[in-house]
Amino acid sequence: MSNIVTGEEAVLMWSNMRANCYNLNVTDFGSCWNDGRVVTAIIHSLFPKEFDYNSMTFKEPLKDMQVAFDCLKKHGVIIYMEPQDFLMKKPDTKSVTLFAAELMKYSQGNYEGYDEKKFEEAKRKRLEEEKKEEEEAAKRKQDAIDALPKCTACGQPISVYAYEFCGYPYHDTCIKCNGCNKPLRFKALAVNEKPYCELCGRNAFQKMKADGWVPPEGVRGPVQTRIGTYTGEKKAPPPQTGKPVVKKEEPKPTTSKEPELISRKTVDSHKEGGFLIETIEEIIFDPAIGKKKKRTIKRKTAIKEEPKVETKAVDEDDEIKRLEEEQRKLEEEMKKEEEEQEAELRRLEEETRRQEEELKKMEAEDNDDDELARIEAELAKLKESDA
Repeated sequence: MSNIVTGEEAVLMWSNMRANCYNLNVTDFGSCWNDGRVVTAIIHSLFPKEFDYNSMTFKEPLKDMQVAFDCLKKHGVIIYMEPQDFLMKKPDTKSVTLFAAELMKYSQGNYEGYDEKKFEEAKRKRLEEEKKEEEEAAKRKQDAIDALPKCTACGQPISVYAYEFCGYPYHDTCIKCNGCNKPLRFKALAVNEKPYCELCGRNAFQKMKADGWVPPEGVRGPVQTRIGTYTGEKKAPPPQTGKPVVKKEEPKPTTSKEPELISRKTVDSHKEGGFLIETIEEIIFDPAIGKKKKRTIKRKTAIKEEPKVETKAVDEDDEIKRLEEEQRKLEEEMKKEEEEQEAELRRLEEETRRQEEELKKMEAEDNDDDELARIEAELAKLKESDA
């Protein structure tokens, strides 16, 4: 049998030794403590002059225990539980063990207890360490993000899967035509190292050339380029290749010196040789002289004659012929319908006649059966009479 005593057993033995002085036994850290007497007795054994244990009846255990706990707080003993935590059917054994161990530690002397300054200092150090750890974790996370390739289109890091076009990485959803924004797969046209679809690529190449952009040497049109998986190191966005586009300066608007029309009036109007001759009198403001003046102009306009619509007389004979033809067709259709009806009627009559013949035949067969039955009955009677 081993003679080694564990820490929990030592605390239990110490608690039992203290409680024995008050005629109490401690066998565990559970139900022995749930009436408040044991914990109050042990506290009184440590501070016998602070309160009178013998006067406590424990009719109101919470009130009596609070006196003992106030004594612990007064002497700076660390409290892991409150009085109501003990007054349960089965208190938490681990908490009771820690509580009893703290009392045992106090009884052994050199107990520092609860020091608010030390506690705040320890709390401050702990918070600083936690903050430092968070900053280091954030830095490691940022370094990991910075190490990822950046999408050439949106500039965001690519963490899962990257496409490659002209040596530059793209997100799966970001590799689109720079013209129509259509998603691209497998291959695309490269114009200035940017992806385009077939139509937009050719239009963009021609437009950039028209605006003054000079493609690299040997490039005569958009280059068909494969879209693959990005495996290289991250690169900066594609540089502008060729010569830059030179913006054409728009001509500055010049001040108009055209006369400004103030009023207009038609003085005369007549037709002559298929033309309409109008004499118009205008009052204008001439900016050259800075004054109003009157001018007369003549306007000659060709007259468009509306084509005459010739009405064609309706030929009465043709109309009569057309009506007669329609009447003839109608009569033929009616005659055809009558013939079809007569044929159907004959078919029905033939069917009726055939059914009547079958009915007569069936009646005759029934009569024969009746006659045969009568003869058989007579034969049976004759046999009976002979017997």
